[in-house]
Amino acid sequence: MLLLALDPSLSIVGYSIYYVDKNECSLLTFGKFKLDHKLEYFDRILTIEGYLNKILNSNREITHLIVEDIQYQKKIGVAVYKKLSFLQFFLRYYSLCNNLESEFVQVNSWRSAVGHFCDLSKNNKIIWNKYVNSQINHVSELDNNVSDAIGIGLWKCLHSPYKLSSSESFQTIINKKQL
Repeated sequence: MLLLALDPSLSIVGYSIYYVDKNECSLLTFGKFKLDHKLEYFDRILTIEGYLNKILNSNREITHLIVEDIQYQKKIGVAVYKKLSFLQFFLRYYSLCNNLESEFVQVNSWRSAVGHFCDLSKNNKIIWNKYVNSQINHVSELDNNVSDAIGIGLWKCLHSPYKLSSSESFQTIINKKQL
C-alpha cells in the first residue's frame, strides 16, 4: 500500500509518500506546495484539493492519509486556529470522499516516536529538519514542512500493523525506493 503524509497549513503544505508492505517501509517521494497568501483561506483549501487530486491521480495505490493534528497556540490566535480547524475538517472529508483511511497524529506523538527510532536525544522542529537534511542527499535544502511530512509518514511506518524490523534505520527506509 501507499500512504500519503501531510504537514498542512494555509501557506505551505509538506507531503511525503511511503510504500508500506508487511515489515517493509520505504520513502518514495516528498515535496511541498506553496499557496498564494493573497487568496482567501477557503480558496487556499480549494487549491490544496487540486494538489491532492494531482497526487492521488499520479499514485492511485494511495490508501491512507496521515495528517499532523492541529493544536491551539496562543501566539497564532483564535482566528487562525478556526481556519486550521476548517482545513482539518476538509482533509477528513476529502479522505472520506476518496476512500482513504485517515489518521490525525499529535505533533508530540510523532516527534517522540521518530526521535527515538532515529536515536535523537531531543527532537523538535529544528533538530528534526537538520537530521532529515543530513540523511537525505537532496539538491535543495528541505524545509520544516517537508521534513515534518517525512516524519509523520515514518511515524505511521513505526506503528502496528506496520512494525519495522530492528535492522531498519531511517537511512535504509529512504534508500529503498520501491515501485
